[in-house]
Amino acid sequence: MASNISVWAYNIGGASEPFRVKGLVQAGSTQAIKKGELCTWNETSGYWQPISAAADIYYLLAFADEEISSITAPAARYSTFIVPRPDDVFSIELAAAASIALQANYEPTGTNSQTATLDADGDPVFCSVGDANYPTTAAYAGTSIASASHGLFTMNQQYSYYKALVRDGTTHKKVISVTADVTLLAEWTGAVVHSVSATAAYVVSLPTSPPLGTHFYIVCGSANALAVNPGTGSILIAGDTCGASENFSFTDEADFAQLVAVGANQWIAFASIGGYATTLTIST
Repeated sequence: MASNISVWAYNIGGASEPFRVKGLVQAGSTQAIKKGELCTWNETSGYWQPISAAADIYYLLAFADEEISSITAPAARYSTFIVPRPDDVFSIELAAAASIALQANYEPTGTNSQTATLDADGDPVFCSVGDANYPTTAAYAGTSIASASHGLFTMNQQYSYYKALVRDGTTHKKVISVTADVTLLAEWTGAVVHSVSATAAYVVSLPTSPPLGTHFYIVCGSANALAVNPGTGSILIAGDTCGASENFSFTDEADFAQLVAVGANQWIAFASIGGYATTLTIST
């Protein structure tokens, strides 16, 4: 169970305070949050919530800087969050005590918004920067690194909400697995969007009025059709135009198209797998 804790330890660059921003939260009776919980801005609901409630790290992250309860937030309101900058260091409890070394890669524990687990997928969220458990005195003679219950970490900026504020032109979403109809956001530019369902076909809608150069790699990753809707614009693809009231779809696994915004709501598929046009369908 989460508890109120302080997680910001220090800033490598010497900043005396963490970077705080306001974020919208639901009433405490609907979604309680403890100070120090790792939270995600859920772009679908529009609210911040503990990462354990989101069950994944699909959205950008920050730490709650105050408790949200039925008393402190009887209704939806703006709360304060600590946004991890590149050189901010946080003290986080380990899900399992370990002889944690410098540069060790960790990720949030899926069922606990206040602990970290050794990274298992090669895409870490946290990097260890603490060495207090290294042998530095007679009590720690030798080369053995002592076991620790907490670690000091910086956050991979691909996952920090800081990324949404500095707009560096890259996306925190490297791969978007489509398991339901989805509308892409312009800030997800560069992501691979692929279908994974073996039982259903879904529609991917493109963002409205994205910045020029916004691009996505759309891939049919299952035997079911993956449809793409241009939103309010149109897509030039395979010698044809897919209009605002139409979808284009392909049905063969590994068919793909790279879509790039080249004008006001105008998209062009400038790269696609050879031969996919034989399975391409444009429909209203």
